[in-house]
Order: sequence, then C-alpha cells, then structure tokens
Amino acid sequence: MSRAVLLPTPCDPFLIKYWLENFSRYYEDDIDSLYVHLNSSIEEEVIDYIKGLLEKHDKIKYVYLDHQIEHGEAINQLLNLVEEDYLMLVEDDAYVFKKGIINYCFQLIESGQYDVVGSKRGSCSFEILEVAKQKWGLDYQGFGDQGCNFFPCFFFSKTQTLRDTDRNFGARGWKKGELVEPLDYVITNEEMAMTDTFVNTSLQLRAKGLNFAYMPQYHGMLEDLDNWQNRRGLWDGKAFWTHAGSLSSGVGGVLVNDIGVPLSKRKIDFKVREFILPPCDKSEWARRIQWWQTFYDNSDVNEIKDFREEYMKALDRLYITSGVHKKEVKLRQLAYMELGL
Repeated sequence: MSRAVLLPTPCDPFLIKYWLENFSRYYEDDIDSLYVHLNSSIEEEVIDYIKGLLEKHDKIKYVYLDHQIEHGEAINQLLNLVEEDYLMLVEDDAYVFKKGIINYCFQLIESGQYDVVGSKRGSCSFEILEVAKQKWGLDYQGFGDQGCNFFPCFFFSKTQTLRDTDRNFGARGWKKGELVEPLDYVITNEEMAMTDTFVNTSLQLRAKGLNFAYMPQYHGMLEDLDNWQNRRGLWDGKAFWTHAGSLSSGVGGVLVNDIGVPLSKRKIDFKVREFILPPCDKSEWARRIQWWQTFYDNSDVNEIKDFREEYMKALDRLYITSGVHKKEVKLRQLAYMELGL
C-alpha cells in the first residue's frame, strides 16, 4: 500500500475523539498514513488533549496552527507533507460504518481503472453548473447531491493528480467578463459566479478528461427521519458512510459561552455580545445538534473537565435558542445508531 488520508479540522475535541474511534474501527488498517491539520484558536489545554489522542496512533502525523484557516488552504498545506502515491480527502464530520469501502475505493484508483473516485456536488453558481453540464454532457438527475463538482470528502486520486492542479482548493469566484479557464467560458449572466471549496479543482479535473467513478456522499439531510422511516438514503441498505456536514459551525460558531463567545475563542475573547442564532431551518439545527450531543455523550468525563462543562452548557443554550426539542434529537440519534454510529 501507499495510501494517505488528509484531514483538516478546526478542533472540536469531542468530535475528534469520535472521529478517531470511527477511523480505528473501520479503515485504519487500510491506509498507511493519516495527515491531520489542526487549525484553531481553541485553548492550549484542549489542543494538548487532541494531540494526545492523535499520538496514540502510529500512522498519524499532524501539524498545528493556533488560528483557523480556510479549508482549501489546509488541504494544500497537508498535500505538501504526503509521501504516499495515493490519497483520500476526508472531513472531520464524515464517518464510515461498513468495513472494506475505503480499501475498495483506493483499489479503483490503484488498478488504473479510474483516475478519480468522488461524490457529485453542485455548490456553485447556476451559470457554471449549466455550462459544465453542456460542455461535458453531464446528468444532474437522481437522489441526493448532483452537479459537476466533487466534495473534498471521500475523494480519492493519485497524489500527483492534485499536485498537478493550480492547488487553489478553496472557494473562489469569477466576476462578470472573467474567463473560467477549465470551462473555456466567460461569465456573462452574473455579476459574480461563486463556488465553494474544491469546485475550482473539480472543474480543472473535469477539463483534463480524466476517468471518474462516482460514489454517493450520503450527506446528512433535514429529511433524515423521513428517510429512516421510508428506508431511503442512508437507510437504503446499501450505504457505507455518511458526511454529516456543517459541524464546523459548532465550537467556532453557535456553541457559545455565557457571554456569547464561541468556545474556540473563550480564552482569548472576553467581549460580551448578544448571541443571535444564524437563520436556518429548525430541522437543520436539530440535525447538527444531534451530532454535537452524540460527541458530548461519548466524551471522557475525566478529561478537559472545564471545557466539557462549558460544552454541555453551550448545548443547553442552543436547544433553547433554536427551539429544538431533545426528543427529536434522541430520535435522530436512534436512527443513526441503527447504522452503527
């Protein structure tokens, strides 16, 4: 094997503990190295706790920055460290629940049958989606995420494949009148055509004429409970992993202390502020809270006790401000427990 996994994380300690347990159970034996980018302003005691978790694994190598950076740049910095021939990009809110799937995806690349294994996504302006659809004859129909681009999560390729791009893995935009080189197209309909993380790279990979194998991302959805009851999506009997999504909005965003400061900044920011929950569907908050509650429930009661207590209080505040009932969260947890998560 010559396989690497790249994981950027903004350092929720309880999330990382859960992620590492999932990694160990389902695919640590299928890879050679896990490269982790810790980037957060969270307090030193918490970082030391996380480092201790990572150092229990011989295959893990990590770098640390004392402030959060953009996801695409974290990928780029990790790419500089990779010694292996093949890689997988993953996120800290992505979890496997069937053994063998990571090995299978790597083998699709190693065999030479495909250049990329990834999950379709849109995450860009409509103009770009439509031009890409016509240029490359793409089909956006089907259940779940569709589009011309790939998630930077459960993405597999040769290491050199990513090194041969412009290595701008972050979000970017093109102003009206600017050329989108991979599409050979000048933006005409929008003042600014915007794209999310890894879209710029996805378009470049498309333009190279590579061979792509598609795997569902099985992204978390507002409709998870309906899908559970109707055996769709994650509960279709075929699913093997899930990307929960949007959990970086926790300790760096909506999980705040009693003066309204996100937990990742509680030791460096002491300005009192009114916390206003960002507008979002209540079911979406329930979906995210489900995971943060799960991480807390699985945390070690004897470690980073002060931070753990603040995490619990922050969760309680979020239940109140979002209007989410704990009964719904427990039901969502039950649905995912059925998957082994």
